Amino acid sequence: MKNGKIIADLHTHNSYSFDGVSTADACFAAAAESGVDIIAVTNHYDIDGVLDGIYDDYDAESDHLEVMRGREKHSGKLRIIWGIELGQPHHRPREALEFLERFGFEYVLLSMHNMRDVPDFCFWDYGKMSDSMCEYWLGKYFEQVLEMLDFPRCDALAHLTYPYRYMKQAGRVINFKRFRDKVAEIYKKLIARGAALEINASGYRQGLGVPMPDEELIALYRECGGELTVVGSDAHDARDIGACVERAYELLRKLGYRFTYVPANCGFEPIKL
Repeated sequence: MKNGKIIADLHTHNSYSFDGVSTADACFAAAAESGVDIIAVTNHYDIDGVLDGIYDDYDAESDHLEVMRGREKHSGKLRIIWGIELGQPHHRPREALEFLERFGFEYVLLSMHNMRDVPDFCFWDYGKMSDSMCEYWLGKYFEQVLEMLDFPRCDALAHLTYPYRYMKQAGRVINFKRFRDKVAEIYKKLIARGAALEINASGYRQGLGVPMPDEELIALYRECGGELTVVGSDAHDARDIGACVERAYELLRKLGYRFTYVPANCGFEPIKL
């Protein structure tokens, strides 16, 4: 707790993610030491990438054991939520549902890192693309995010403007005003099913200078009637646990939000901002 406020980091990765750096134990220790009160373990399971042999399989059983050990070790100091970042479940819906049923995750964070039959957006060469070409693919991406939200289990939607992280790093400049209608459709579906919008704080430290989504699109969420938000650092290294979460809280307060939320009892409980 910092300045009397509860801090919840609801998007973190450890070495059970294919791109994670630190052990689960190191991440829990870092959370406790930095004043984080609640942490969600949300390691990657990009189901199409795993089943197609692009990524190594994810050892959910061992990861869960680490969560249970962490809960015992940090009892009374740190609340640890057993979660998953489930990528592209609509590409393999039957297998994705079977996976969720097998491991009983408390928190399911949906994300879309790649569209059908193409690589993760992080692998594209945006330096060879025009701004208009980037806008074309962003439009396609938002359409498929809307489709993904038909997947039966979704507690929160991760880093809505994910592709723009890499476009911006390559010097592309995108005006999201042209996507307001598409994003509003996503928000309306998210709200209708009682799922949360993630404010992903990693953009602050990874070259965007803003969270994902940015201030304008977070304001649009509220205009659409959205209230449920969750905040995560998207840390892949223990040193980044809790990073910029409070900055995201400040932005939510500025935009008129009074609470952010954490998963609890198959729903959400509020945290006063």
